[in-house]
Amino acid sequence: MSTTRISAAEAARSFEALLDRVGDQRDEIEIEADGVVFARIVPATARRDGTLQALFGALGARPRRDAGFADDLEAIQGEAFGAADPWAN
Repeated sequence: MSTTRISAAEAARSFEALLDRVGDQRDEIEIEADGVVFARIVPATARRDGTLQALFGALGARPRRDAGFADDLEAIQGEAFGAADPWAN
């Protein structure tokens, strides 16, 4: 898989070929105007490793909540909505 940057005019001229590259070769296309990327065409589904090792690696890489996370959320809710219990009648 590779990433290619092209102009908006070129994308308009060769749109069908770009879709073929993205679908068949899994390429990513960046479309730019005046040197600024404003759109990307990427494959709709990413290829997946499919192994348990990859899954555990991805799960282990995410940030962990600290011990005070729930307390912080309750404090924020209290400030935003008042200290009253929203479920009380």
